Amino acid sequence: MPTQEYLKQTFDYDLDTGVFKRKGRKYNEQCNAQYRTVRIGKKKYRVHRLIWILMTGEDPGCFEIDHINRNSHDNRWCNLRKVDRAQNQFNTNQTCIRERARKKPFQARLTFKGKTICKSFTKYSEAKEFVTAIKSEIN
Repeated sequence: MPTQEYLKQTFDYDLDTGVFKRKGRKYNEQCNAQYRTVRIGKKKYRVHRLIWILMTGEDPGCFEIDHINRNSHDNRWCNLRKVDRAQNQFNTNQTCIRERARKKPFQARLTFKGKTICKSFTKYSEAKEFVTAIKSEIN
């Protein structure tokens, strides 16, 4: 990974907008990939990981950089955090709700670090609220 010093010399970063660009170049707003990337030498790096190094001076290593609002193109500093794999997987858009043919047809099921939370509801909206509350409590 590049050093913090190299990144400061080579790139401009706006904390409020999340724009990360090479100094002296226009920023290209269009990006069809899941994550924004930048090529340094012959290697591609994910921008959010470079921003972490630029801002903290530390290489995240085996940790992941999570986009809190789940938008992988939103690289504002307030939207990034260092987490382990389990926490990053937990912060997904998956609803964790399945429909079953029973008295309470909607089952919310969440697993986090080996612990499973499972509860049944009569309405989908109740199950959705439960999932949202549990996810916000853990995050």
